[in-house]
Amino acid sequence: MKLEELIRELKGSWVAASILAAFVTTIIADMVASPPTLWREAGQTPEVINFLATIVVAAGIGSVMAGRSLEQRATFTRIVPLALVFAIVYFLLNAQLSCPFSGNRMATGWTYLADAANHLAKNPGQGCSLLIADFTGNTDKIWPKHEILIVWVALFLIYVMAVTLLATTILRVMQHISGR
Repeated sequence: MKLEELIRELKGSWVAASILAAFVTTIIADMVASPPTLWREAGQTPEVINFLATIVVAAGIGSVMAGRSLEQRATFTRIVPLALVFAIVYFLLNAQLSCPFSGNRMATGWTYLADAANHLAKNPGQGCSLLIADFTGNTDKIWPKHEILIVWVALFLIYVMAVTLLATTILRVMQHISGR
């Protein structure tokens, strides 16, 4: 597909539908399971940035998918399983690699720092929520910052892909209903 053809296709009404599908899906996904936060001193990632990044990716990919000719479009048998896989992987990894704290989930690492290891040795069986509370939300005092950042980026990328694929599925349903 040439660039001129792509631009012509993107000018169609499906761009607006893609943006709407991405917007609605992102709002729902954020209410159901938003990505975890970083350590306390790093500050919270502004929700607007997560929201906009997800919408931009989902709308962009959705627009490209919608603009393709009928033969080139991904079928439901490809999109739905991929969307389900990414959603399930996101929920499983989010449950394993983040901990609830103060009404939010915080990204964790996999190697305890010395102070955290000593604290856990003195308090065996303590869950990660209590551990984070004992360190007043400073997860960077429990796990190395680079590990927390790696976990956060991985979870965020999987989250964006899950939302994008769900938005694309919604778009394909809309196309199917409209007979396009």
